[in-house]
Amino acid sequence: AAKDAASSIKWAEGLPVEADKQLALATVAESWADVEPVAAAEFALKLSPPELRQRALLAALERWATQDPQQALSWITKIPDEALQELGIARVLNVYVPVSPQAASQWVDQLAPGPVRESAIASYAETVRLWNPEAGARLALKTADPAAREQRVKECFLQWQAWDSDSAKRWLKGTDFSEAVKSRWLAEKPSQEF
Repeated sequence: AAKDAASSIKWAEGLPVEADKQLALATVAESWADVEPVAAAEFALKLSPPELRQRALLAALERWATQDPQQALSWITKIPDEALQELGIARVLNVYVPVSPQAASQWVDQLAPGPVRESAIASYAETVRLWNPEAGARLALKTADPAAREQRVKECFLQWQAWDSDSAKRWLKGTDFSEAVKSRWLAEKPSQEF
């Protein structure tokens, strides 16, 4: 697919078993993304049924993210399917955040308020939480929905507290969470997921 996408697509579409055909088309999109990520993603976006479209697009985006995550993120935010946007952003962030957590955080932070931003904040916090819980807590604090905000921040804070209790406590003190919430979190046993 990386050398001759058209022939690969023709071959995949000619497979007699539908499951094999779908697997081959998703693999074509993924491999093609190594050399022409925009073309591969646009190809994947036109596939059907929806399950194949999603599978192929996410695979292509993941490959694209290893090359130019900012470009992949910019592209995915322009497609009309919000559910695919959210899944695509999460897939790219899973690759991007470990490589450049600060740049990824800044990208998420500049998204317009709405479901896509909320989903991106959740993906970022989940990806970064285990190895940079401070960064996760700081971005999770910007979650709009109060219940989701509290849960995301709590998960990051507890991990942060396990690593650096003093700085985590200083940070928590300056947040706008109620004293009851703060006391409850401080009394919880820190996560041992690391």
